Amino acid sequence: MRVIQKTLIVFMLFWLIAGTGLGVFFFYRHSYAFYFFLPVVLFGAIGVIPSSFGLLCLKLGTWKARLGLLVGYAIVLGLLWQAPIWYRNAHEAPEDRGPYLLYQGDPMTTMTVAWIAEKETAGVVRYREQGDQDWQEVRQEESTHFPKVALTGLQPDTRYEYSVPALGDAVYPFVTAPKQQKDFSFALYGDNRPFSGITFHQRVVDAVLRADADYDFRFVINTGDLVENPGAGYGWQWNLFFKQITPLAATRPYLIGLGNHEARKTSDFYDQYFDFGSGTHWYSMDYAGVHFVFLSTQDDISEESPQYAWLLEDLKKRPADTRFTIAALHKPLITYDPRESYQNTDLRGILAPVFERHGVNAAFVGHVHSYEHHYVNGFDHVVSGGGGVLLWLKPTVGPETIKTETVFHFCAIRVEGERMTVKVIRADDSVLDSFEILSKPLPEQGGE
Repeated sequence: MRVIQKTLIVFMLFWLIAGTGLGVFFFYRHSYAFYFFLPVVLFGAIGVIPSSFGLLCLKLGTWKARLGLLVGYAIVLGLLWQAPIWYRNAHEAPEDRGPYLLYQGDPMTTMTVAWIAEKETAGVVRYREQGDQDWQEVRQEESTHFPKVALTGLQPDTRYEYSVPALGDAVYPFVTAPKQQKDFSFALYGDNRPFSGITFHQRVVDAVLRADADYDFRFVINTGDLVENPGAGYGWQWNLFFKQITPLAATRPYLIGLGNHEARKTSDFYDQYFDFGSGTHWYSMDYAGVHFVFLSTQDDISEESPQYAWLLEDLKKRPADTRFTIAALHKPLITYDPRESYQNTDLRGILAPVFERHGVNAAFVGHVHSYEHHYVNGFDHVVSGGGGVLLWLKPTVGPETIKTETVFHFCAIRVEGERMTVKVIRADDSVLDSFEILSKPLPEQGGE
């Protein structure tokens, strides 16, 4: 009997020590308590559950008592197993979420109000210029779970307020883009998706909201990977995502570069929630003298593709007074993540020459769950993949690397005259990196 007791205790201690060791290792790499407690709990459970059951069985004197203990353990473990399934099923269908703002047209004169409706409904939005007494109303007659109501004929650089009666009485402000070049700020991050139900996206959103007091972000860019999978069984992740971004996206547009996870097998679910007016997953916009190009690394972008042809034409049509051109996409052109499959040299070979030849100032990407800043041929490559998904491996330093760190973070970007300042802020509000991008004249447009 004592031999069995000692064996069970040793078994339990082995797994607790193993979990603690791994926890110390991961905490050393990431400095978040979660990475310590997760292996301790998981490995500890492997040891504690069977060992405690065995030790209690040895203390109980009758088979009836042991059978009751077995039934009790089975019930508790069954409930723990079923709880995530019950939660997932309870939140699979669309729930009332939002509102969130989108650009589908000229940012100076249009704004699209979108939301998710638990019951199919016609979209109704009330809006007015701040200070006016009378409300105007725009109605979308089609009943849908995913209303998108475009407000048109707005005045540039003007503050408006709006409400969505279907979601309650709350009133939200927004500001249209200025007609002339003007200083402004925006926030950027990527890769917030849950992994095995776990995400730290809320921490990053809270950090952006705290920084907003100083920056007054006019819009937010997410470089993709919003959910683990887009389809059936993952509706709860869409509901969670929109719940988390509403404090940001209800008062400024939320712009997306399509990620590989929300495009797995189909992008139909993503397309229900987002429409940026182009009819494709790639689009562009001009804001106060800055040209933004959003590309889709989940669609064909080879030199023979429609997306590539569109990119060349889009860069040629930039306004003459464009002071910066920024590209946003999901997968990186350059990364020193140790996984070879992430080092997409084909994508770099296709896009880097185009960006450099056409005077694009920087590319902001995600996909790799860390921060990387590389400088190549006068061009900044920024990997911002610390939006809340579990952090993975630490990228190594390459010959072009300026800074790298595996940490939850976002980029706070301020445009002032001919200078763009990028400040990378960790979720605890400390500064990870800071650098400047200087404006340069557009190159003369010639043939490709």
